[in-house]
Amino acid sequence: MVAIQGGPFLMGSRGSDPNREAFEVLHRKRIGRRFAVSATAVTRAQYRVFQEANQDDVMDVVNHPEISALARREDAPITGVMWYEAAAYCNWLSEREGIAEDQWCYDRNAEGNFGPGMRPKSNYLALLGYRLPSEAECKYSCQAGAITRRYYGHSDDLLSEYAWYNENSGNRVSSGGLKKPNDFGLFDVLGNVWTWCHNRSSQYGETEADGRDVAPVNNGELRVVHGAAFYYWARHLRSAKRNKYSPNDRVTNVGFRVARTYPLPPLPLAPSLPPKAAREHPEEPR
Repeated sequence: MVAIQGGPFLMGSRGSDPNREAFEVLHRKRIGRRFAVSATAVTRAQYRVFQEANQDDVMDVVNHPEISALARREDAPITGVMWYEAAAYCNWLSEREGIAEDQWCYDRNAEGNFGPGMRPKSNYLALLGYRLPSEAECKYSCQAGAITRRYYGHSDDLLSEYAWYNENSGNRVSSGGLKKPNDFGLFDVLGNVWTWCHNRSSQYGETEADGRDVAPVNNGELRVVHGAAFYYWARHLRSAKRNKYSPNDRVTNVGFRVARTYPLPPLPLAPSLPPKAAREHPEEPR
């Protein structure tokens, strides 16, 4: 996990971006919290542990022939996971790490499942449990303070140093962490696999603050994915690039990262100063 201090930034793409899409409206965004994001996408090995612990409730995607054919190594990102299953993984990881249940971020639906009708807790952004990153958190952590269309600059020639895409992926999912990271220390935030975001695609540009999305989850409202994938051309691998799928879509090029809200530590107390008179007329040394 990489801890990141949020702040104001510009979300969307600039008019100077030759590959800009019309819906990438440039707008101000502000993340008013410190958060942490996994340095790489959740791997097949990590998801396998979750899947074995919940084999009665989730599909065996790790051993699915089509998914396995795309990623043969256990340290490659898991793909083909529905949004609902990614949310279930977040709660399971919170439990596995001993985080109190009242700090978990997602509530099951009325039938006790992670499926249509489930919802985030009303105060999930103030909780300490694992969750999916918001779209703003994905963009902010991808850009890592850059104002260029990619976190390292504009050049297509350098892209293969940082990302897996059409020209170097061999049309398969690669192990995480083999390319150069961005300035926040995150790997593969462009290319390799799309990653699920927490919120609905309709919230894009809705408010300046990166607020909560606590509406019940349903298949008719699409959720955001970020980052593009291994078979996309270079022009698609940009920090502003976004896509959307239904939370029950099982897509072989979509994985996920986990995030957490980190409360700010208390500020250190300022050293106490002597009275003003003593500062203006210091006592002579004895």
